[in-house]
Amino acid sequence: YQYNIFTVDECLFTGDTLFIGGCGKFFEGNATCSQDGFIHIFDFQNQMKDQNKIVVGNQKVHQGPIWKIDWAHPHFGNILASCSYDKNVAVHKEQQLNNQQKIWETIWKKELEGSINYIQFSPYECGFNIACGSSVGKVYLLVLRTQDSNMQEYSWQAHELGVNCICWEPFKADDDFTIDQVEKSNNKFTKLITGSCDKTLKIWSLEIQNGQLSHNLIYEIIGVHNDWIRDVAWSPLSQYEYDIIASCSEDQIVVVWKLNYDQNNNNYQQIEHQIINIQFNGPVWRLNWNFQGNQLSISSATQNNNNQVVIVQQNEDDEWVQVEEQNNINQN
Repeated sequence: YQYNIFTVDECLFTGDTLFIGGCGKFFEGNATCSQDGFIHIFDFQNQMKDQNKIVVGNQKVHQGPIWKIDWAHPHFGNILASCSYDKNVAVHKEQQLNNQQKIWETIWKKELEGSINYIQFSPYECGFNIACGSSVGKVYLLVLRTQDSNMQEYSWQAHELGVNCICWEPFKADDDFTIDQVEKSNNKFTKLITGSCDKTLKIWSLEIQNGQLSHNLIYEIIGVHNDWIRDVAWSPLSQYEYDIIASCSEDQIVVVWKLNYDQNNNNYQQIEHQIINIQFNGPVWRLNWNFQGNQLSISSATQNNNNQVVIVQQNEDDEWVQVEEQNNINQN
């Protein structure tokens, strides 16, 4: 199984000078971002230890803490996006020089409104799109325009308070999408879920018709989390009849949701949830499903300010139980 988390030895020796705000694993290496505004790419295929770390742009790419990075699908090349407290979203691409040396350059950057807390690329079948969550409660959708290779910006007020996390629904094979839909006037997307400081989760349907974004609230989940929601993750195991989504919060709980979807009415008819029976001793920050969608990794803080990673899976009684735990050393 593979998760989008670092092992201990990968985390401790990155050389970042301040707290690591985010990390992401790709086919050829890893990337980290931190509060000093730098992004580091680690090429673990390079056996030369002094050459396997690349600083994106050889300078600060943001003038504030970087909260999140996300890799684009390899269909689009080696591309990484980042977001920051400085209100900016940036896109970075690997370029190869004549001497075969590889460098990373920032190819696009845009200032939005508020601290941009979270970003995620859409499934590549929907095209080259980035969803962004802002501290002012807005969600931004950045869509590649083929006519000038720029990013078209759309937004809507999704929550009353800040958006801390977002997640795209995984692509399903019979969805009416094509990879070349960016050439068309109408763009369809998989559903999007957002989590907020207002303690709610919202599921949206999105479509662009003739240059106008249509965003419809399908379902709102309230009354379970009682503190800021920090992450949400849509399981790849979601079926056509139902969706599986996990959420976590500063209230120190993780919830797995089963949502029965009525495709005819574009709504959810029945919602079931299960609070994972594990006592966390601090805020739960991040969630990641494995590729099969049958195990969930949970990253949380502990009482002594260490980091804890717990892995859970569903047993024969449909209960989510712990299968593995890894306590990380204090990053300070």
